[in-house]
Amino acid sequence: MRDVFISYRRSDTAGHAGRLLDALAKHLDADKFFRDIEGLDAGVDFPEALNRALSQCTAMLVVIGPTWASVATPDGGPRIKQADDFVRQEVAAGLARKDVRVIPVLVGGAQLPRPGELPPDLQELTRRNAFEVSDSRWSFDVRRLATALDPSVKRGLVTPKRLAVLGAAVLAGAAAFGAYRFKLVDFERADDPLALALKEAAIAKANAEVTKAKAEQAEAEARTLKADLEKKQTALEQAKVDARAAAEKAEEGRAVSAGASAEDKAKAEAEATRLAKENEAAQRQAAAKAAEAEAALAREQQAQAAAKALKERQDEELAAAARTAAVARVAAQTAAAPKATGAAPGQLSFPGWVLSSGGCGAGQVTVTGLARFSIEKTAEGVVVSEDFRGSGGGFEVQVSGKASFAKEQKSYDIPTVGEWRGSKVFKSAGLDRLNTSDGLTPRTANVVRNQSLCG
Repeated sequence: MRDVFISYRRSDTAGHAGRLLDALAKHLDADKFFRDIEGLDAGVDFPEALNRALSQCTAMLVVIGPTWASVATPDGGPRIKQADDFVRQEVAAGLARKDVRVIPVLVGGAQLPRPGELPPDLQELTRRNAFEVSDSRWSFDVRRLATALDPSVKRGLVTPKRLAVLGAAVLAGAAAFGAYRFKLVDFERADDPLALALKEAAIAKANAEVTKAKAEQAEAEARTLKADLEKKQTALEQAKVDARAAAEKAEEGRAVSAGASAEDKAKAEAEATRLAKENEAAQRQAAAKAAEAEAALAREQQAQAAAKALKERQDEELAAAARTAAVARVAAQTAAAPKATGAAPGQLSFPGWVLSSGGCGAGQVTVTGLARFSIEKTAEGVVVSEDFRGSGGGFEVQVSGKASFAKEQKSYDIPTVGEWRGSKVFKSAGLDRLNTSDGLTPRTANVVRNQSLCG
């Protein structure tokens, strides 16, 4: 029985879907997943097989990339709105089943489509809580997704036949995905820590460039809204001037009628009444323009806030890209000359370790220093520790971490705690990864995440 159905659009997320299946299979039973490339035998009826798989699953992962809802048919219309679109049929069938947990999984920087972009039978998908799997923190997000899946999806053994199928599918998907996102990645060396570090640097750089483009677009939209608001404010002021002039003219008419004949008074009164009505109309128009100007101002403020948020995210991702690239360079130096650092067996030194922080109000802070890692085998298992001392931007930083493992493994995740002293004093919490060649000999390391603890 397949518990998890993976739905995706091949032209949009074939590479991501294969990579996601491979990653989830490390945490859950690989035979619990259904994906059309692997789950269908040759010659079977595609819709019938999909319906049979849907009737057996308890959860559905809808893998959504940047073009998931916008891929067009030959006549130019969105494919997702065609009744015979297999992706639409899969997701609609999953949403119709109350016993199936449907989770939108956003990859490649995609956002959840708006209801108007989807046909009526898929609009409920926009109300489901989406799960983002970022290329820059892939392993961490996949572990969170595996934990969030139905507890009935239990981990099982991967048979040799299944492993062979998975390997072929993942390599094919990775090749397609790499041509789209990772021009610098060598997937044949995916188990090499240096290659992984270089890949993560390329991912972070690509994401930073996408975020920068979005920030520039948001700033341009904010400028357009501001210019439109200024025009509306000018029109509002002119409407107020016209209203005051009409009121003054009406009052003059009333004053003239006071010393005139009965006929002249009647004419003057009629003119005054007409001018009063015009004045009321002008005031209503001015009020409407004022409301429109206020709405435009609110839109401009929202656009500016969105542009600021995108700029902050861009700065953060650029810093992450720089940090990952720096670690990759140091890893390359260490791999080329393992004795140059003077480290003893079971130890590894990084003389150019780079660490960044938001600064807790002090601005972006980047420090560089010496990071030392050690692996010690004990009677209880393996103990891995880290110590970092660095400075930069007026800050002195100390970071340390330690973790114990029951047995040897190819990589170790070390929780860290740091103390930053400068114009501000604050702490940080992070996670670093130490990669080995045999479980006891460290080769490379990289920063998985680092978060400032302010307040």
